[in-house]
Amino acid sequence: MRPVPVPAIARALHPEDRPKVIAAPSGDLLDEDIAPVEALTGTLMLGVTPGPTVHAAPLIRLYLRPEGDDLDILREGGTIELTLLTAALPVFEVDVLPAN
Repeated sequence: MRPVPVPAIARALHPEDRPKVIAAPSGDLLDEDIAPVEALTGTLMLGVTPGPTVHAAPLIRLYLRPEGDDLDILREGGTIELTLLTAALPVFEVDVLPAN
């Protein structure tokens, strides 16, 4: 799978989010080893029920498209591995969006 620019359907589904370009760990937008990727960034408001407590959690939406034999591997029962480089396990969601 490879990262792709934010699809139009994602912009329509999340109009409150802002597009952002995320650079490689080097911070270099021209890094030849790890290309920058376009993402949507926003804030998810988490409420605690019952009660008035609300927490704002930053979010980043990245978009991936299967390539090569990814779809064949998945049809044969393959598994998608999601690796997160972080000190704490973040909450995450995986969705499949239709083609534009």
